[in-house]
Amino acid sequence: MIKSIRLKNIQAHKDSTLEFDKGINAIVGTSNNGKSTIIRALNWNRYNRPLGIDTLASHWIVDDKGNLKDEMSVTIENDFGTITRKRTNFKYSRHI
Repeated sequence: MIKSIRLKNIQAHKDSTLEFDKGINAIVGTSNNGKSTIIRALNWNRYNRPLGIDTLASHWIVDDKGNLKDEMSVTIENDFGTITRKRTNFKYSRHI
């Protein structure tokens, strides 16, 4: 069971932590507030999908040369421990 998820510099989430209770949990909110990002972050942490960061990196962590200025990461805490996937400084290119 997932106990918590922390998203750092993932799309609209600058540094968000969600803590879950046992049983059923619901994530609700208005459009364009990061609900789907949580699912994308889970997929990136677990399956490394999407492979690039074009769809995940927050705009505020990329400098004008396309380098990450800060770490982007997803940390999942479950019954067995903690899993973190992160990216740090490297060349980034956004395709528009």
